[in-house]
Amino acid sequence: MVKFFSFLGTTEYIPCTYYMEAQEKEPRIEISDCRYVQEALIKILIQKGVSFDEIVVFITEDSYAVNWIDNVYKRDGISRPGLHRILENIFSGCSVKIKNKNVPAGDSQEDLWKLFESMIDEIGQGDHIILDITLSVRFLPLLAFLV
Repeated sequence: MVKFFSFLGTTEYIPCTYYMEAQEKEPRIEISDCRYVQEALIKILIQKGVSFDEIVVFITEDSYAVNWIDNVYKRDGISRPGLHRILENIFSGCSVKIKNKNVPAGDSQEDLWKLFESMIDEIGQGDHIILDITLSVRFLPLLAFLV
C-alpha cells in the first residue's frame, strides 16, 4: 500500500502557490490558491504518477477543531473548507481511504510514546510511506522518520 503521512497544525494557512520546477522533459507543475501543503503535495505527486491507497493525517484536538473539518480562519469574510473536505474532493470517486489519527500534543514523555505508537499502528508490512515533513511542529518530522 502507498500511504501519505502528514501532520496538521493549528496555524492559519494562507492561500499561496506551490510549484515543482521542471524536471528534464517534464513541465513545471503549479498548484495555485492552495491553503494546505498536503493538498499541493498530493496533487503534484498525482501529476507525477503516484497512486495512493491511504492518506493519514495526524492531528491534535486543536488542529481538528480549526483546520480539519472546516477552516475557522476567515480572510476578507471568505470561509474556506478544512483539509478533510479538500482531500475528499481530490479523491472523490476513488477508493483512497482518508483518515485522521488523533494524537497528543507531545508535551510529555508519555505523549511522545503515544504519538510514536500511533504512527507505528498505521504502518503495515510492505507499506510504502510518503512522509510530509513540511509544516510539522518541533520534533514531529524526526519522530516520524524514526518510526
